[in-house]
Amino acid sequence: MVKNMLDINEKKQLILEAALKVIVHEKGMLPTKKVGAQAGISEATVFHYFKTKEMLLKALLHYLMEDFQLHCKKCGLYNTDKGMDCIVLNIPIRQRLRILWDVYLDWGIEHALQFKALQFLDKGKDILVAFLEEQLCLFSRSEALFFQEEPDKENILPSWYFKFVSGLFMAAVNTTLETILRMPEPYARRYLREMGFLIFVSGLLPNASVNPKERSLEG
Repeated sequence: MVKNMLDINEKKQLILEAALKVIVHEKGMLPTKKVGAQAGISEATVFHYFKTKEMLLKALLHYLMEDFQLHCKKCGLYNTDKGMDCIVLNIPIRQRLRILWDVYLDWGIEHALQFKALQFLDKGKDILVAFLEEQLCLFSRSEALFFQEEPDKENILPSWYFKFVSGLFMAAVNTTLETILRMPEPYARRYLREMGFLIFVSGLLPNASVNPKERSLEG
Protein backbone atom coordinates (compact mmCIF):
# COMPACT_ATOMS: atom_id res chain seq x y z
CA MET A 1 0.00 0.00 0.00
CA VAL A 2 2.84 2.36 0.94
CA LYS A 3 4.67 1.65 -2.35
CA ASN A 4 1.52 2.59 -4.28
CA MET A 5 1.59 6.03 -2.62
CA LEU A 6 5.14 6.83 -3.71
CA ASP A 7 5.58 9.54 -6.34
CA ILE A 8 7.36 8.90 -9.65
CA ASN A 9 10.84 9.91 -8.42
CA GLU A 10 10.51 7.85 -5.26
CA LYS A 11 9.36 4.82 -7.25
CA LYS A 12 12.31 5.18 -9.64
CA GLN A 13 14.65 5.49 -6.65
CA LEU A 14 13.17 2.30 -5.21
CA ILE A 15 13.72 0.46 -8.48
CA LEU A 16 17.31 1.71 -8.82
CA GLU A 17 18.17 0.64 -5.28
CA ALA A 18 16.72 -2.79 -6.06
CA ALA A 19 18.65 -2.97 -9.35
CA LEU A 20 21.85 -2.10 -7.48
CA LYS A 21 21.43 -5.10 -5.18
CA VAL A 22 20.37 -7.45 -7.97
CA ILE A 23 23.23 -6.66 -10.35
CA VAL A 24 25.78 -7.31 -7.60
CA HIS A 25 24.08 -10.50 -6.42
CA GLU A 26 23.75 -11.75 -10.00
CA LYS A 27 27.37 -10.77 -10.83
CA GLY A 28 26.56 -8.40 -13.66
CA MET A 29 23.25 -9.80 -14.83
CA LEU A 30 20.11 -7.74 -14.32
CA PRO A 31 16.96 -9.89 -14.56
CA THR A 32 14.12 -7.38 -14.34
CA LYS A 33 11.81 -9.91 -12.70
CA LYS A 34 14.21 -10.11 -9.77
CA VAL A 35 14.51 -6.30 -9.72
CA GLY A 36 10.74 -6.08 -9.34
CA ALA A 37 10.72 -8.73 -6.62
CA GLN A 38 13.51 -6.94 -4.76
CA ALA A 39 11.58 -3.66 -4.97
CA GLY A 40 8.30 -5.31 -3.99
CA ILE A 41 6.62 -4.49 -7.29
CA SER A 42 5.81 -6.35 -10.49
CA GLU A 43 8.16 -6.64 -13.46
CA ALA A 44 5.55 -4.73 -15.48
CA THR A 45 5.87 -1.81 -13.07
CA VAL A 46 9.63 -1.79 -13.56
CA PHE A 47 9.07 -1.40 -17.31
CA HIS A 48 6.46 1.27 -16.70
CA TYR A 49 9.19 3.53 -15.31
CA PHE A 50 12.08 2.24 -17.43
CA LYS A 51 10.84 1.24 -20.87
CA THR A 52 13.76 -1.07 -21.64
CA LYS A 53 16.51 -2.84 -19.72
CA GLU A 54 19.02 -0.59 -21.49
CA MET A 55 17.28 2.47 -20.04
CA LEU A 56 17.38 0.91 -16.58
CA LEU A 57 21.11 0.18 -16.93
CA LYS A 58 21.77 3.72 -18.12
CA ALA A 59 19.80 5.14 -15.19
CA LEU A 60 21.68 2.86 -12.78
CA LEU A 61 25.03 4.07 -14.13
CA HIS A 62 23.89 7.69 -13.72
CA TYR A 63 22.73 6.89 -10.17
CA LEU A 64 26.11 5.39 -9.27
CA MET A 65 28.11 8.26 -10.76
CA GLU A 66 25.97 10.78 -8.89
CA ASP A 67 26.83 8.94 -5.68
CA PHE A 68 30.54 9.02 -6.56
CA GLN A 69 30.44 12.71 -7.51
CA LEU A 70 28.64 13.57 -4.26
CA HIS A 71 31.46 11.88 -2.38
CA CYS A 72 34.02 13.86 -4.43
CA LYS A 73 32.14 17.06 -3.62
CA LYS A 74 32.31 16.31 0.10
CA CYS A 75 36.06 15.78 -0.30
CA GLY A 76 36.53 19.13 -2.03
CA LEU A 77 37.02 17.82 -5.58
CA TYR A 78 33.78 19.21 -6.91
CA ASN A 79 33.06 22.83 -7.78
CA THR A 80 29.33 23.57 -7.87
CA ASP A 81 29.84 26.42 -10.34
CA LYS A 82 32.11 24.65 -12.80
CA GLY A 83 31.18 21.01 -12.41
CA MET A 84 33.85 18.38 -11.80
CA ASP A 85 36.90 20.51 -11.31
CA CYS A 86 40.58 19.70 -11.36
CA ILE A 87 42.61 19.52 -8.19
CA VAL A 88 44.58 22.71 -7.57
CA LEU A 89 47.83 22.81 -9.48
CA ASN A 90 50.04 24.19 -6.73
CA ILE A 91 50.64 20.80 -5.09
CA PRO A 92 53.03 18.09 -6.32
CA ILE A 93 51.71 15.44 -8.67
CA ARG A 94 52.44 12.68 -6.12
CA GLN A 95 50.26 14.45 -3.57
CA ARG A 96 47.55 14.98 -6.20
CA LEU A 97 47.55 11.28 -7.01
CA ARG A 98 47.38 10.43 -3.32
CA ILE A 99 44.32 12.65 -2.85
CA LEU A 100 42.55 10.88 -5.71
CA TRP A 101 43.66 7.49 -4.38
CA ASP A 102 42.24 8.14 -0.91
CA VAL A 103 39.03 9.71 -2.21
CA TYR A 104 38.31 6.70 -4.44
CA LEU A 105 39.22 4.14 -1.78
CA ASP A 106 37.11 5.88 0.86
CA TRP A 107 34.12 5.90 -1.50
CA GLY A 108 34.57 2.23 -2.35
CA ILE A 109 34.86 1.21 1.30
CA GLU A 110 31.91 3.32 2.46
CA HIS A 111 29.79 2.36 -0.56
CA ALA A 112 30.97 -1.17 -1.28
CA LEU A 113 27.74 -2.18 -3.01
CA GLN A 114 27.93 0.79 -5.39
CA PHE A 115 31.59 0.09 -6.12
CA LYS A 116 30.89 -3.57 -6.92
CA ALA A 117 27.95 -2.65 -9.15
CA LEU A 118 30.04 -0.12 -11.07
CA GLN A 119 32.55 -2.82 -11.95
CA PHE A 120 29.81 -4.71 -13.78
CA LEU A 121 28.90 -1.71 -15.93
CA ASP A 122 31.28 -1.38 -18.88
CA LYS A 123 30.68 2.34 -19.31
CA GLY A 124 31.19 2.87 -15.59
CA LYS A 125 34.87 2.06 -15.87
CA ASP A 126 35.21 4.32 -18.93
CA ILE A 127 33.58 7.23 -17.09
CA LEU A 128 35.84 6.81 -14.07
CA VAL A 129 38.93 6.69 -16.28
CA ALA A 130 37.72 9.85 -18.07
CA PHE A 131 37.18 11.57 -14.73
CA LEU A 132 40.66 10.65 -13.55
CA GLU A 133 42.13 11.73 -16.88
CA GLU A 134 40.49 15.12 -16.41
CA GLN A 135 42.03 15.40 -12.95
CA LEU A 136 45.52 14.60 -14.24
CA CYS A 137 45.52 16.45 -17.56
CA LEU A 138 46.39 19.89 -16.21
CA PHE A 139 50.02 19.19 -15.43
CA SER A 140 52.12 22.29 -15.20
CA ARG A 141 54.85 22.46 -17.84
CA SER A 142 57.57 21.66 -15.31
CA GLU A 143 55.73 18.57 -14.12
CA ALA A 144 55.20 17.42 -17.68
CA LEU A 145 58.89 17.79 -18.41
CA PHE A 146 59.67 15.76 -15.30
CA PHE A 147 58.50 12.69 -17.21
CA GLN A 148 60.52 13.36 -20.33
CA GLU A 149 63.64 11.30 -20.98
CA GLU A 150 65.34 14.47 -22.20
CA PRO A 151 63.95 17.21 -19.89
CA ASP A 152 65.75 20.01 -21.70
CA LYS A 153 63.33 19.66 -24.61
CA GLU A 154 60.30 21.91 -24.34
CA ASN A 155 57.63 19.44 -25.35
CA ILE A 156 54.47 18.58 -23.48
CA LEU A 157 53.20 15.08 -22.85
CA PRO A 158 50.74 13.78 -25.47
CA SER A 159 47.09 13.32 -24.55
CA TRP A 160 47.31 9.52 -24.77
CA TYR A 161 49.74 9.53 -21.85
CA PHE A 162 47.08 10.74 -19.39
CA LYS A 163 44.64 8.09 -20.60
CA PHE A 164 47.37 5.49 -20.10
CA VAL A 165 48.16 6.71 -16.58
CA SER A 166 44.45 6.88 -15.73
CA GLY A 167 43.99 3.27 -16.85
CA LEU A 168 46.94 2.15 -14.72
CA PHE A 169 45.58 4.08 -11.75
CA MET A 170 42.14 2.47 -12.03
CA ALA A 171 43.64 -1.01 -12.32
CA ALA A 172 45.82 -0.46 -9.24
CA VAL A 173 43.18 1.22 -7.08
CA ASN A 174 40.48 -1.31 -8.00
CA THR A 175 42.75 -4.25 -7.19
CA THR A 176 43.64 -2.60 -3.87
CA LEU A 177 40.01 -1.88 -3.04
CA GLU A 178 38.80 -5.37 -3.94
CA THR A 179 41.45 -6.81 -1.61
CA ILE A 180 40.64 -4.35 1.19
CA LEU A 181 36.96 -5.29 1.07
CA ARG A 182 37.94 -8.90 1.82
CA MET A 183 40.04 -7.85 4.83
CA PRO A 184 38.11 -7.00 8.03
CA GLU A 185 41.21 -6.17 10.06
CA PRO A 186 41.85 -2.38 10.27
CA TYR A 187 45.64 -2.85 10.20
CA ALA A 188 45.48 -4.99 7.06
CA ARG A 189 43.29 -2.37 5.38
CA ARG A 190 45.69 0.45 6.27
CA TYR A 191 48.66 -1.58 5.06
CA LEU A 192 47.01 -2.42 1.75
CA ARG A 193 46.02 1.23 1.20
CA GLU A 194 49.61 2.39 1.71
CA MET A 195 51.31 -0.49 -0.09
CA GLY A 196 48.98 -0.30 -3.09
CA PHE A 197 49.72 3.38 -3.57
CA LEU A 198 53.45 2.92 -2.98
CA ILE A 199 53.71 0.22 -5.66
CA PHE A 200 51.69 2.27 -8.15
CA VAL A 201 53.36 5.62 -7.66
CA SER A 202 56.91 4.26 -7.34
CA GLY A 203 56.65 2.86 -10.86
CA LEU A 204 55.12 6.05 -12.20
CA LEU A 205 57.28 8.56 -10.32
CA PRO A 206 60.50 6.72 -9.37
CA ASN A 207 62.34 9.98 -8.64
CA ALA A 208 59.64 11.63 -6.52
CA SER A 209 60.11 12.01 -2.78
CA VAL A 210 58.57 9.32 -0.58
CA ASN A 211 56.18 10.18 2.22
CA PRO A 212 57.69 9.09 5.59
CA LYS A 213 54.62 6.90 6.23
CA GLU A 214 55.17 5.18 2.89
CA ARG A 215 58.92 4.84 3.47
CA SER A 216 58.24 2.86 6.64
CA LEU A 217 56.56 0.20 4.52
CA GLU A 218 59.56 -0.18 2.27
CA GLY A 219 61.71 -1.54 5.06
